[in-house]
Amino acid sequence: MGKLLLFVLLFGASLIGCQDKQNKGGHPEELIGAWIHSHEDDTEEVKVYRPASYSFPPARGREGFEIKEGGECMYHGIAPADGSASEPASWSWEDGNRLVITPKAEGAQEMVMEVLSVDEELLKVKK
Repeated sequence: MGKLLLFVLLFGASLIGCQDKQNKGGHPEELIGAWIHSHEDDTEEVKVYRPASYSFPPARGREGFEIKEGGECMYHGIAPADGSASEPASWSWEDGNRLVITPKAEGAQEMVMEVLSVDEELLKVKK
């Protein structure tokens, strides 16, 4: 009986640990932050983003976004001169694994990304 009780307690504690990775909005906590496309790490099926603090090799512009609590976001695109052009956006978390970024500029296209995994070092989305 003692072993069964210990098993139940440990199993319950592991479930609580898993729930800590998501906040009340349902999205993973690690999603909050600035993410830059790391095209060097892409595969045929996966697009990879790394934190903005990552030491990227030189590139002719990189796109990315900054996810903030409360639904606000900044999208960072590639400007005509290979620099960065930023625009305000909003974001939402849908269907348990979809990140939707909606630029506030009129006529701008919404981005929908199926998140495969996210942690402090990598954000992987389906291409």
